[in-house]
Amino acid sequence: VVYFGAGVHEVPGGLIVPGSDTTVYLAVGAVVLAKIAATEVHNVTVRGPGILAAEWLPGTAAPYACHHCGCPGDHGIAFVNSSDVTVEGITLMHVTSWMLVLESVVGARVSGIRELGWRCNNDGIDIVSSQDVLVEGCFIRSADDAIAVKGMVPTMATRGVLVRDTLMFPHGNCMEVGFELFNDFVENVTFERNTCLHQMMSAMSVHDGGHAHVRGLSYRDIVIEGLVAPPKTVAHDL
Repeated sequence: VVYFGAGVHEVPGGLIVPGSDTTVYLAVGAVVLAKIAATEVHNVTVRGPGILAAEWLPGTAAPYACHHCGCPGDHGIAFVNSSDVTVEGITLMHVTSWMLVLESVVGARVSGIRELGWRCNNDGIDIVSSQDVLVEGCFIRSADDAIAVKGMVPTMATRGVLVRDTLMFPHGNCMEVGFELFNDFVENVTFERNTCLHQMMSAMSVHDGGHAHVRGLSYRDIVIEGLVAPPKTVAHDL
């Protein structure tokens, strides 16, 4: 267990790299200035009611003036080529690219997290060429897509994704499949009992920017409020 108690913790190098069979715990009142990244790990958990501030501390000014989509940036939490990953309960903020990324992950559960994103390219949760993924009970305030299901690893299908009981407040699409779909199949993806608020683009969308065969896609009991996209876009994407 890597434990962060109450207080501010500035991690040297700004990066936590958990190994297999590790829990990173952020306790009540903990504010951790760091990103989390791991490749080829098994049975890793990030958990707790604390705050993970990826690039700078809450209440302080951003350390740079670049805010547009072309700015360089890093993911807040990223797991690659891994299995049995859990992210639960934390607040994630001040990320400069995609906030939470699961790439080529088999078996993942994301539960009860809160994401606060404001910079362009701040996708909430990107599920990339991964399988058996559950996202539930989350709050996502993103400056791009809230949930994006992708296929960026050609040799691995995206399969068995369930997103439920989640409140999304994006500046992009709420429940997106795409754009990067370069694998052969994206299948058995379900969005259930989700709420999409103050939407500026599409509430439900598929953009096949590659060649993937998308099948088994379901939307159930979806609430959409405050849709502000132009009528032409709404008619095309919903």
